[in-house]
Amino acid sequence: LNAYAQGRPDIVWMRGGHTGWVYSVAFSPDGSLLASGSDDRTIKLWRVSDGSLVRTLTGHTGGVTSVVFSPDGSLIASGSLDRTIRLWRVSDGALLQTYDQETGTGMLSIQFSPNGQLFGYGRTDATVVVARNPFRREGDVNGDGCVDGSDLLAVLFAFGNTGSGLPEDLNGDGIVDDADLLEVLFNFGSGC
Repeated sequence: LNAYAQGRPDIVWMRGGHTGWVYSVAFSPDGSLLASGSDDRTIKLWRVSDGSLVRTLTGHTGGVTSVVFSPDGSLIASGSLDRTIRLWRVSDGALLQTYDQETGTGMLSIQFSPNGQLFGYGRTDATVVVARNPFRREGDVNGDGCVDGSDLLAVLFAFGNTGSGLPEDLNGDGIVDDADLLEVLFNFGSGC
């Protein structure tokens, strides 16, 4: 559907494609993709530049009420009325993990903390849960599920930095130091 043809220059594009209500949308951190979650139990990834469908993610058994990109844009987390949160790899749409701890009767909203270390969600039973990111491996700085050389380099390049919310500050003590480096080294190769 070309919105310009309808005399609406403020609309960049509009697309159908879901077969149920669209409950949630989220832009990737770099703005190149838009994820949409629907009552039809799917997540769709759209290219923002032209509105083309990149892929459809399937696996939930209830409506997808919330979608969010990880801070680095490599992952999508989706919350559903099926009482699960699922983690998907953006690059190929692979389902990486299903999380069902303390999910109550279903999720209405999910979000990563800015540094990706925490994960919060709102349940249908009026409960808010904040937990350590269940999708993040110990030592995984960039959140791609693999503790490897890129995580080691990230800690080394940030070594000595102080502040709150630094993704390289793996233990959350406010400084990127030996403890963070050791966490990467002790877990090196996990998830790869």
